Amino acid sequence: MTPEFLTQGELIKFVFNAAGLLPTKHKEKDDFDGAKKKTIQKALGRLASEDGKLGERFNDMTKLLSGELWESVQQGRVILAMGDVLFDLFEVYNGVIRDEGTYLEKSETVRWIVQQHLVPRLVISVNKHLLGYNIAADKLLAPQDPYWFLPSIDSGKTTWPLEKVMRWAYALCNCSHTHFHYPGKNPGKNDPSLQQNLESAANWLAGKGVPSLTVLLRNFDKSFEALGACEVFEHRRQIPELTKQSIKVALLIARISTYVCKEIEQHFSTAFLTELIAQYCRYSDWITEDTDAIRHFVADCERKNDVSSEYSDVLWRDASDRYWGWFSEKAMHAAYALKEILAQSVDGVVPEKAVQSLAETYGKFIIFGEIEWLNRQKLISAPIGFGEQIFVGFDLKKNPELTETQINHYEQALKASDVERVLPWMVPWLRAVLFYRREEFESAYPWFQLAFEQAKYCAGSHQYKLVNQYVEVCAKTDRWKDFKKGIDWAQYLNIEIRWLRQDEPTDERLDYVFWMLKRANYPHL
Repeated sequence: MTPEFLTQGELIKFVFNAAGLLPTKHKEKDDFDGAKKKTIQKALGRLASEDGKLGERFNDMTKLLSGELWESVQQGRVILAMGDVLFDLFEVYNGVIRDEGTYLEKSETVRWIVQQHLVPRLVISVNKHLLGYNIAADKLLAPQDPYWFLPSIDSGKTTWPLEKVMRWAYALCNCSHTHFHYPGKNPGKNDPSLQQNLESAANWLAGKGVPSLTVLLRNFDKSFEALGACEVFEHRRQIPELTKQSIKVALLIARISTYVCKEIEQHFSTAFLTELIAQYCRYSDWITEDTDAIRHFVADCERKNDVSSEYSDVLWRDASDRYWGWFSEKAMHAAYALKEILAQSVDGVVPEKAVQSLAETYGKFIIFGEIEWLNRQKLISAPIGFGEQIFVGFDLKKNPELTETQINHYEQALKASDVERVLPWMVPWLRAVLFYRREEFESAYPWFQLAFEQAKYCAGSHQYKLVNQYVEVCAKTDRWKDFKKGIDWAQYLNIEIRWLRQDEPTDERLDYVFWMLKRANYPHL
């Protein structure tokens, strides 16, 4: 199997599925009308095809996602914070695609990026935006367990976040799960709608499937209404609005977490899921010294000044932005300090005294997290011959006297060492360069196109020059649509294109770039 990341379309579809906005069970009646479903599916299809306007369509999808979540729970701070967390994770994901690349097949690439990049970033982002948006000001209720939004795995039994939140909701409303979903249930009462609510909830508590978000929230809304109107006094409950909103927000978060964690368990293992949960909790414990510093600073400011609620939000946002900016600078300095120590280490291990000293200077999260990252990275080894063959390939590309025979020999060497699978873009790129130097641009184009498509989700920083050369040959062969597709990919990954650089890719500007690249010649290619 070839090495690759999840595509942009696959990633955003996963997010919609995690949020419960793409129900797949026909028996579930969701709140989407047919037109809205078709709109979402069509937009996802365009993303999957990557047929231009990647960034714009991606932004449209994230706005649609935020809008649907807002309609579901109507909690502005929470939705804004969730949106920013999601944006941070996408940014990290795209950065790894752009700069690091992969030689692992898709499943193993996902496993690697989740553990090495997304979990650490998730811990930072959740804490950053909880404070930055001053979520505490909404006074929403939440389960006492600080990790209620993560599964609990004990002696082979998994308690999913959705079950945790549902049972917390019952306790909060002083109800059994039966009388919460079917208030006043007795042999003489027959209400098919409430009976269906109860049966659905029983399945969710047992971990049988994950409901769509609309089905889940509608079940609880009906239960709140039925509790308030129950004819049996002892089962009647008037649930405060804040309690309802708190439960719905918790259900949303639990629904997302349950879906994601079940997918991880299904595609990898319970052991790996357990490892990720422990990692998240560990990193969260380490970062408390950072979040405590922000809280103490804001509390001190509020104590010294007569702070209005409106200014309090500004204060939290400003304090958070400043702190996490400083945090990023600390992390860069810490990485340099660790590199210096490792360069002097014989066995590639940072001495314990040095670890503790660095942690006191830069913080536990930064130092302990970076050391864990380095240790895990050692466990991942490239296929035998990968490093050697990639250097050979680039040496051939630099050779001004490159021949087809040399490329054929190199291709055979790749096949013999089983490296061809993890370098699918190298040979097509070499063949493209050969034709380019002969100024046989029509013959070069299909090889550049193949190399471009093969490299997008695995070549990392090696694709910088390739993307530039691809759009150039598209211009030279009058392929405007493919030219714009290459430009769009470059914009999406923040790759600079000759003659465009950081300029806005307006039609007028792209016409100029197309014209220049059509006539330009780069003999050093």
